[in-house]
Amino acid sequence: MIVPTYTQERLVDEDRYLTRPWQGVIGELLQNMQKALSNEGFVIPSQSAANINILISINPETLQPYMADGTIIYDSTNHQFKGMVNGVLKTFTLT
Repeated sequence: MIVPTYTQERLVDEDRYLTRPWQGVIGELLQNMQKALSNEGFVIPSQSAANINILISINPETLQPYMADGTIIYDSTNHQFKGMVNGVLKTFTLT
């Protein structure tokens, strides 16, 4: 889920209504939450195996994988849940 950037604009105008910048922030936040949350639970983000390989590759600037430890992702190519642990992508075993 992408969290919108905080704005330094006023929260409300003279009539105590949300200002346009804050309407945008809250609208984007709610839209992203609706994509990630459902009545059945949290929707795990999915990526193809090719995109996951890019995400676990090493960022030359930080010398760390692009995907942070603790990230959970669904591999839509292989139909598997995966998670990053200590810089290694692990496949979840479901029984």
